[in-house]
Amino acid sequence: MIRHSKGTAVNESSEVVQSKKGDLHLEEGLQRILAAVSEYGPDLCRSYEGVAETAANIKSALSGYGYSVSLGQAEEIYAFYSQSKWASWLMGGCPTLDDANQMLVEFTNDILFGENHAEL
Repeated sequence: MIRHSKGTAVNESSEVVQSKKGDLHLEEGLQRILAAVSEYGPDLCRSYEGVAETAANIKSALSGYGYSVSLGQAEEIYAFYSQSKWASWLMGGCPTLDDANQMLVEFTNDILFGENHAEL
């Protein structure tokens, strides 16, 4: 289950009208990403180098936006991001929290305005 703890306001037509960071596009993109991984379990599946670190950093980055995800869901977010960039798993991952935050911003921008090869 994915939970949002920061109380994003939603109007009657279910449109997001306010987010923690004040960026409606980022919020919309994050919601599309999170909906895509909502069925994934809590455990990591891949054994590539850096998977656990990448998942932990993505999980922390999302908590900064008020979302709680499992490590398995965070791993799948990076897998979708990699797929959107035409890779099975992009080398390097997100070794820092700043990298994870930048990846989320880039991925949501791709989903909404750019190349959405992951079809989210």
